[in-house]
Amino acid sequence: MRVKEEQFLKKTINEIKKFAKANKDASSFYAAVNDIEVSTLQDKSFNSDIDFFDKINFILSVITSIIVHPHISNKGENIILRADQVHSLQNDMFLKTMQDASLWKHNKDNEMIPEQVHYYQNVDELRIYENIFVVMLVNMLNDELNKYKDFYSTMILTLSNENVLSTSDDNVEVAFEKIDRLLKRIRKIKQTYFYRTISKGEKPFIRYVTPTNILLKDRLYNFCFKFYRQFITYEDKDELASDFTSYYYMLIVQALNNLGFTLKDNSHSSLTLQNKAFQVIVGLDKVYKGISFKVTYKNNKKVSAKHLLLVDHQSNFANATDNAKNIENGEYSSIESISIWNRAYLEKETINPIVQNPRSEKELIKQFVDDKLTIVTGSNRLYTHYCPICKERSIDIDDVSQICTCSSCSSSYIFDEKTEDTMWFIKIKRG
Repeated sequence: MRVKEEQFLKKTINEIKKFAKANKDASSFYAAVNDIEVSTLQDKSFNSDIDFFDKINFILSVITSIIVHPHISNKGENIILRADQVHSLQNDMFLKTMQDASLWKHNKDNEMIPEQVHYYQNVDELRIYENIFVVMLVNMLNDELNKYKDFYSTMILTLSNENVLSTSDDNVEVAFEKIDRLLKRIRKIKQTYFYRTISKGEKPFIRYVTPTNILLKDRLYNFCFKFYRQFITYEDKDELASDFTSYYYMLIVQALNNLGFTLKDNSHSSLTLQNKAFQVIVGLDKVYKGISFKVTYKNNKKVSAKHLLLVDHQSNFANATDNAKNIENGEYSSIESISIWNRAYLEKETINPIVQNPRSEKELIKQFVDDKLTIVTGSNRLYTHYCPICKERSIDIDDVSQICTCSSCSSSYIFDEKTEDTMWFIKIKRG
């Protein structure tokens, strides 16, 4: 998740917490759930990106000025040098040399002279805390801009039913130009002696930045420190993951409310809802830190489907993929992940993104919910042999549950116990 999105998420979560506090019992919570406007992180993010790029451009100019005249630490050490390498000695070093017989020898005239001397050497130390912080900030900006680049790559429109493609004057084109220019500036910074010296060895990283005198009182360093404080919304990424999950949980509850589901029982964190066709239990899975979505089809109560939605602040779904590795096979009918901008299926430790033009968060959630509640009329005879999703003739039917599963695309469905040609899709695998 990009920093601006994190900032908007924090504000939205605060509003959700206020709402939950004012509606403590499940009935009032669900009855008023659509009274709260859950802000779209996408729209707010788009409107602020260009301004954010300008701020990065300014702070890179500040960092360039710091590199020219950085703060350094004057340290010293006692060393031993050959006498001919030293022009003068401080008094304490002279006395120390006089007292060290091992440094003296006889010359040609049989006089005792020092062959070596004790010398106090001043060393300018560039790798101080504040400069490590500056380099860390450069690395963070580099990573953040690459996130923006990856993000805007996904926003390039492809030819679809609307027959609309990206143009040279839209947000995507403008953003790419600014991002490329900023990344070029960062590459130049990384070539400097300042950056290379501080980056030697372990990557500079400070978990919690302490406001030192230099960061507070030096004008240039203070610019960087203030920018960092605004830049970092979530230092604790576990808190970010929890808040982002709560954000999408609210959108799911709102989507079910809009579909006419009524509350049956339970608390805020696990709501049991129902309509004429389904019973849905939606809650937070604290073990896997995702959203549990259990569906029971009333016309075939022998079978229920339990889905897990893992919310990931990274658009490449890396966190969700790591999390999914710990989930036992068969515990969930399907495991999916959702970011701000897209959805993906997680199967056998692989990521299968749903390829489609960008959708809003509410549209992504509506698509997720609709996929779990799809009932259609279709030929029992035909679709027990051919997959209604990918058309492959690769249907396996479970002898006990009678669930039909496509071994090609992994979609699954079951026919109505009462109406032979009515089918409920347990899992729809979109392309």
